Amino acid sequence: MKKLDATWFPTYAHLLHIVGETYDLLDPSPSILATQRAKFEASHYTISPDLVADKPHISTLKTAREDAEQLRSRIMTEETITLVRDAYIPALDSLLLNIQLIMAGATGDMESYRSASEQLYGQPNRTIFDAACAWIRDDALATAMGHSPLLTKLRDDVLEAIPHITADHHILVPSEATFAAVKQSHADYYMKLFGSDGIPNEPYIDEDTGNEICRRVLANIGSDYTLAPSDNNLWAILPSHKQVVYPTGYRLDRDEFVGIVCHEIGSHVLESVNGSNSPLQLLSSGLAGYEKGNEGRAFLREQIVYPHECTFLRQFSWEYIVLLHISVSFAAGLNGQPYDFARLYDVLYKLYYFWRERREPRATNNEAFARQEAWYQAVRILKGTLGNGSAAYLKDTVYLEGNVRCWQLATDDPSVILLGDLGKFDLTNQFHRAFALSLAPY
Repeated sequence: MKKLDATWFPTYAHLLHIVGETYDLLDPSPSILATQRAKFEASHYTISPDLVADKPHISTLKTAREDAEQLRSRIMTEETITLVRDAYIPALDSLLLNIQLIMAGATGDMESYRSASEQLYGQPNRTIFDAACAWIRDDALATAMGHSPLLTKLRDDVLEAIPHITADHHILVPSEATFAAVKQSHADYYMKLFGSDGIPNEPYIDEDTGNEICRRVLANIGSDYTLAPSDNNLWAILPSHKQVVYPTGYRLDRDEFVGIVCHEIGSHVLESVNGSNSPLQLLSSGLAGYEKGNEGRAFLREQIVYPHECTFLRQFSWEYIVLLHISVSFAAGLNGQPYDFARLYDVLYKLYYFWRERREPRATNNEAFARQEAWYQAVRILKGTLGNGSAAYLKDTVYLEGNVRCWQLATDDPSVILLGDLGKFDLTNQFHRAFALSLAPY
């Protein structure tokens, strides 16, 4: 198949490899995080930690920036195919903003950090934020009086921490009919991923069994990605290393595991494979701004492994993406002044403690679990910053906002979700969708 961007993609892909993953590079190294966490805990959770990144090599990034600018200039003057030029210029602009963000996160330049973060992801959607707050409050209020005194107190802490906003939280979830139709449209998709062995039947999947299943799914979709343990206890894709990373020692229930495989491998890696095989190889790494619809669609695939939409609303992963959006919104100032690390951590701790105590009332480690999750998530939102509310990593709004948009799109055409497998683009963006379909004649 003729590659329309054969002249440019090798150089562009090399630049992506040299720069690396922004979300990974903004994380301080484990030793720095451990030191900062110890100080934070010693202050009784009141003094916000400094989360400026120490991984990036500034000289390497400066060289990559110069090379990206030169490539952009060449494409502007030499590329004769409008479609290719219209795809690459915004993608290079996005790469340059990511380089700016990483460098700012390593040097403590919060004005530059904030500017790059906002240009890449925009401010959180106010309507979605309001609906998310309303959902959390209604969920807490649904915990009737008469539970243990501890759970009642934790519920009241949540109601105090989350602003009372009048909003319709039903906009966050699909109708039962749309959910069922999208689920039905994925029958052949599951066969492609899991092959003749089918979706695993075991009630729980541990690391050994799960990794073998992941390797089989990678082979089934024609990917050369490998598996590697994660540095931050999360599942993720590292395109620059062609890796799927996983938390060591995981043990997940069947539905949660299948959903993660469909999200990380059956969406993100599959998009990359198909994008590489398309006439425009750029689709393997992503059109500019692809993350919102892309992550929302991948998360949708975590949802449809459950029997009904109401079942998914009781899962930890749903609570997690709702809280991700609220966390970014707090850090961005949608509830008054931007939250610093200590204030954001306090809200997260209260939410996670309440949810954990309600889900596992007999467990003895619920507070420790809440403190761990609150730390991880606050770091995720404020990594690469001074932790004082001067800037935030705004990317994590894409999960909930993109998910809502994908469900809205699927209301009229449930099968449209499968279209996103063509490559990395924002399925909910009309221009992106038309762009991907326009490649068919080639």
